[in-house]
Amino acid sequence: MKLLKIYFPLLTSFFYSFVCYSQSDTTQADYKHAIQFYVIDEIIAAYKYNFAENSAFRFVINATGLYNDKDSDEIEYREQISDTVTFYENYQTIRSNQYFEVKCQYLFFIDFNEIVKSYIGAGPFISYQFNQDESWRESFYSNSQDIHKGYWRMNENIWSVGFSAVIGLECKVFDNICLFTEYEGFVSRGWQTNDWFASNSTFNTNEYDIEIWTYELKGLRIGLGIYF
Repeated sequence: MKLLKIYFPLLTSFFYSFVCYSQSDTTQADYKHAIQFYVIDEIIAAYKYNFAENSAFRFVINATGLYNDKDSDEIEYREQISDTVTFYENYQTIRSNQYFEVKCQYLFFIDFNEIVKSYIGAGPFISYQFNQDESWRESFYSNSQDIHKGYWRMNENIWSVGFSAVIGLECKVFDNICLFTEYEGFVSRGWQTNDWFASNSTFNTNEYDIEIWTYELKGLRIGLGIYF
């Protein structure tokens, strides 16, 4: 019983120190990973892994085009009347603009203090863009009793590969939650294929390819990051 009274406080102290050390290591390990979401006008998500004190790797997916379709559900109707002719026209159009991008970036952080840090980064990316315009038109002239129908379609496919650079600022608002804002610029090489069809044209179909270079500076982006 005396031995228990002597060794019990020592054992308790040892296990308490061990548990505290283990929790500290777990906390540090948890904050090496982060999920980021861009919250204004774009559908972009990223996974970030901090593999060193001031260095991180980021994998970004941009699927902004998933919600960028425009369909005129209501048919546009026009009527024109003159002394001798009445003209009616029905017009409907569908526009689809899809954009997808995958990029990898190396980020280097500069700590201002425990709350605010800046970063710069760069890396390669690949993107795909699809644009489609379709329209239907039906016209009627009262003097001739003729009905004219037309259909027009244009498809545009663009593949691009390039290199992007980013500069940003990250601010911690909670223990594992931060807000970030950044600018991004990129240069890319693209391959564009266009084809179109017109039902009332002498040349009903046409197709051509274009090679393009693109230089662009993105606007200010704002996002939310969750570390774990």
